[in-house]
Amino acid sequence: MPQERFLTGEERFAPSELEQARIDFERTQDEYRRMKFLYDHQSLAANDFQKIEAAYLASKQRYDMARKALALKKRTPPRDRHMPQMPS
Repeated sequence: MPQERFLTGEERFAPSELEQARIDFERTQDEYRRMKFLYDHQSLAANDFQKIEAAYLASKQRYDMARKALALKKRTPPRDRHMPQMPS
């Protein structure tokens, strides 16, 4: 039976995932700015603006995490967690 593998922070994000996180962040950032303008001019309900704001903050956090994880991965040599330990 194969062992279940748990990914560390640096293994969760590949360069393509960073690019996807960046694209998602830029899209939600653009939408947030447009909706904030409408909200500031009282053309958008507070509840609707809060939903957009939450999506924007979540995508920003995912993008920041992906950038940090990829930077850490580049600085740290890969470790093989499945390598058997040598007896002492």
